[in-house]
Amino acid sequence: MWLISWLPDSLLHLVVMGTMLSGIVLYVLGIFISFVPPALPYKEPIKFFAIVLLVAGVYAYGSYDNEMSWRAKEADLKAKIAVSEAQAKTANEALAAEIARRDKIIKDSQAAIKARIQKEAEQIDANCIVSDNAISILNDAARSKK
Repeated sequence: MWLISWLPDSLLHLVVMGTMLSGIVLYVLGIFISFVPPALPYKEPIKFFAIVLLVAGVYAYGSYDNEMSWRAKEADLKAKIAVSEAQAKTANEALAAEIARRDKIIKDSQAAIKARIQKEAEQIDANCIVSDNAISILNDAARSKK
């Protein structure tokens, strides 16, 4: 039945209803054919063919209804996906802004630490001993800035 998914809705509906209607018309014709004596031998084959068409039409209508429900579910899911994609886009933009803000904070902190090191470079390098100022500067650099 996957082939029905390729047909347009209107054509599919036309085929299904045409099959059922032709089955009904042929069955009624089979009933009234008994009033036409030359066509009497064709009464039973016409009724049989009418019943086959009617059963096939009813089965096809069930398949059609099932197909339409799946198409409706597909359309609903596509709409939900579109909404989710829009929400994801705004969330990604907010995330990118937050990352840019944090990167700026980190770069500003690194620049401040470099400036302190350059300012106190002579005192740090004076005796080739790590001074308390250098340790405090490195400790400040190691702390996370939020």
